[in-house]
Amino acid sequence: MIGQRPRSLHVLIHSLMVMAVFTALPARTRTAQIKWEPIPAADLKAKPETPEAEESGAEVLSLRLEIVVESEGITWSKFQRYKIYSERELEEAKMVINTMPRRYRLEELGVRVTHPNGSTEEYGEKDFTKQTLQKGGADADVDGDMLIDEDDDGFGERNDRRLYLKNLGVGDIVEFSQKGYWVRSEESFIHVNASLFPIQQRLPVRRAECRLTSAASMEQAWDLNIIGLHLPNPKIQNNDSVQILTAANLPPYRPEKMAPGMRDTRGVVMMLMLVSEFDANFSKSWDEIAKNGLGEATSEWCAPNAALKSKARELTIGASNDEEKLRKLYQFCQNEIINVDQDSLRNRPDISTAKREPYRAKDVLAKTHGAPHEINRLFIALAKAAGFEAKLACSMPRSLMSNIKVPYGWILAGDAYAVIKVGKAWRLYNPGSRWASFETPYWDNQGTNAVFENKGKAEWLDNPVTPPENSQLTRTADLILSGDGSLTGTVTEKLEGHVATMWREDNMRRGRGDRVSDLTTRVLESFPNAKITNAKFKATRNNETPVELTYTISVPDFAQHLGQDLSFCPDAFYARATPFFTDERRTQPIQFPFASIQIDHLKITLPEHYTLAGGSAPQPTDIPLAGISHKTRLRYDKKSRQILCDTEFVLGRDGKLYFPKDAYRGLKPIFEMINRARTHSLVLKPEPSVSAAPDSGKTPDNKPIPSSAPAEEKPKHEPVESNTHASTEDEEPDGT
Repeated sequence: MIGQRPRSLHVLIHSLMVMAVFTALPARTRTAQIKWEPIPAADLKAKPETPEAEESGAEVLSLRLEIVVESEGITWSKFQRYKIYSERELEEAKMVINTMPRRYRLEELGVRVTHPNGSTEEYGEKDFTKQTLQKGGADADVDGDMLIDEDDDGFGERNDRRLYLKNLGVGDIVEFSQKGYWVRSEESFIHVNASLFPIQQRLPVRRAECRLTSAASMEQAWDLNIIGLHLPNPKIQNNDSVQILTAANLPPYRPEKMAPGMRDTRGVVMMLMLVSEFDANFSKSWDEIAKNGLGEATSEWCAPNAALKSKARELTIGASNDEEKLRKLYQFCQNEIINVDQDSLRNRPDISTAKREPYRAKDVLAKTHGAPHEINRLFIALAKAAGFEAKLACSMPRSLMSNIKVPYGWILAGDAYAVIKVGKAWRLYNPGSRWASFETPYWDNQGTNAVFENKGKAEWLDNPVTPPENSQLTRTADLILSGDGSLTGTVTEKLEGHVATMWREDNMRRGRGDRVSDLTTRVLESFPNAKITNAKFKATRNNETPVELTYTISVPDFAQHLGQDLSFCPDAFYARATPFFTDERRTQPIQFPFASIQIDHLKITLPEHYTLAGGSAPQPTDIPLAGISHKTRLRYDKKSRQILCDTEFVLGRDGKLYFPKDAYRGLKPIFEMINRARTHSLVLKPEPSVSAAPDSGKTPDNKPIPSSAPAEEKPKHEPVESNTHASTEDEEPDGT
């Protein structure tokens, strides 16, 4: 996902760390050939038992995961058996994908296909093609083997292995087996390891079993916990060295447009391993976690020394109020300190975080570089030195997990944030993200909750959602429509707030060629055969300034010929648009990234010897309950032969960004109405060769084009009142 990579709370609390040595593992012999177990007769005869299995066309009959904690590392294995029921799933099932972080060494990898006639085909690691995937994360991979990795959170380099089963057919059973171990190349500070494994798969799962085992050779006592998240009725068995979780009849997990983060919705198993001495100091109370974790970490890692106090005085000279003081401190941390995660280090290989101890705030100031969470420590220390109350906070990006106030949420939460008391209110800041402005907090931090220590207890902060006016895309176009149906002209786009932030994230470190390519790809979504020329970009690293793009566009066959008439869409960028939501039903809640306004000012000069054949403007859409509105104003100036089209689309009014899944039947028709308005067309007729009296059906000079009548019906089901962040339970729809 976008933005700063969150780091688990346990990475932060160095003051409570227990040293555990995970040395480089000795060479281990790979299994030459997997010893496959016999397939149970019930699986050989299996038929769909649930509507989900029938609809999917295949089913995971058995899924087994096991982690064994050893003194020298962690061994893990995965086994999966699924059966193909129909042609519907056949092509998808032919591709077997194995994805895992590079630091996990593979011991065993194989696939067996059993056909209905009893014949089998076996494949080993050598049959897979391999490639290295860059930053991206297994969180986006539905069938990834590692959903979350403790150190790099799945966002580092990963090995991707693929196998194509060209001979797969209906009735076949496919088995996948994998075994590996976790590599630590040198001593590491570790007191807790938490890994999330996806149990809910793209296909329905009939039965799943997960084991977490402590090896008899363990030299240090570990407290093992296995936890099911978002699983229906999981069963857990415990004894001294083994924990087993079982679950049955899991529905499929399918990515859907504008769905919350997987940690909010997907069925996973968390394997949690705590050093026993650490666990003794940590209860599951948020108050204890805040006091013994965040509070002590703030004191130790964000303490202002003489150099920090001097720098704070220097930076705040001339500031007239607290807001201005904080802004100066924020801009120094964000702009003057090298961000080792987000800035180019091509010429500074010496400042990598790979082989060094973590920095305190004083170290970041002295060395003028740091990781994102270390830069936030510096900001906290400078704020404290300037007289502010400042604390470390843990939270999560909204695209991953909006609500951390859940069991073991402190394990899942990130720590890379600062909270500062301004007046009587606490605010969340994140200068460790290159793209988070002081005025408008980073979009992925809004609508989440954060926790910090205050007076020895946990205090919770709900991070507000900025109003749509703070994030605006304004598009102005001066276009010419020709008699052959082609459209040409210049376009200017002004991006503000979160819209500008997302552009900066994608483009500020790119060269001109890549920026033009990105722009062209986006424009081609509106005009499949368009040509973009003369592209110019006006953007700085100052996150509080807008981004401006200008370009020339040429679109052949934009207008459609209807005999001698021409039909065209005045809201030109949506001429080929399709409804935003197309699925007939929904399995997950809906979560929009941020509130925004999109405004278009289009001027289209019509071809000579053509005139507007009457016409109407589309009906406006305004649904306050959903925080969504759309309106179009059309005007026709007969003397200049110009159509003026002004549109405004508002999303997320009053913080309405999250909707339970039952609200989908109300949201979908709203977006269908908006799509009809956007694709609304007008017709041009050739002017008569001889002047005639004005036709009463034509629009007078420079007058608004009236809205069409009768008005379109409002959707039968309006969505429920939305929440700022995901609720733990779906609400009942408020149908009308």
